[in-house]
Amino acid sequence: MANMKERGDGKCVIWVVGCPKSGNSWISKLIAEALDSPVGGPWREDRKMFERPPSTEGEERTGPYWIYTNHLREYPALSNQKIVSIVRDPRDVMVSAKYYWAMDSIPDGIEKVIYRWKDMVEFWVFGNKADTYVSYEQLKENTASHLSRMLDELGVAPSKDITHVVKSQEFHNKRARVESLGESNHLGLRLQRSMLRKGVVGDWKNHFTQKDAKRVHDELFDHMNLLGYEDDPDWWRKL
Repeated sequence: MANMKERGDGKCVIWVVGCPKSGNSWISKLIAEALDSPVGGPWREDRKMFERPPSTEGEERTGPYWIYTNHLREYPALSNQKIVSIVRDPRDVMVSAKYYWAMDSIPDGIEKVIYRWKDMVEFWVFGNKADTYVSYEQLKENTASHLSRMLDELGVAPSKDITHVVKSQEFHNKRARVESLGESNHLGLRLQRSMLRKGVVGDWKNHFTQKDAKRVHDELFDHMNLLGYEDDPDWWRKL
């Protein structure tokens, strides 16, 4: 990423970075709609990752930004950029990953993301490398307040009413639109549905066994504690 050049159109790039299944697409679309700008999905100068990735939305918008959703564990080198970091309880990320990638078991989901989540939290959150930060749980609790705060910290002004933006991007409204489009959705209905499976905070409690919890505890307890996700060192014993 160190040799990346500026976008040819001169627009400011806003990166949304976080572990997969952490709400990256959701916050990207909230910011993009608020700024009347397109979501470009993952973008790299050195290769195309998707022709039109699942997170793409609003190509017709004319705002002065491009919002890119990417799971970067490195600092992008564009001269005109802002960075938003998002984090989610790793246990919910693991459950979401299991269903998104159609894995056989929760342990498979755990192994898929456990080290990636840890690396990204250490780099972006603990490393304080982003212009603004939000947790998935904060967004669920008060979307409008945290969206407004992030835009302010980015130094950008919304061009649309925040209340309208939040309502437009609500989980049930997005899912209803996906269902109404059916197979005309780009990349098909199954993938779009998988991106809008539940979005529930704490769903991991319905899936984890004590063995699953011990695996996560041993590797991530200190990180979860610092982020406010877990303060009981015996939490895993209580499942």
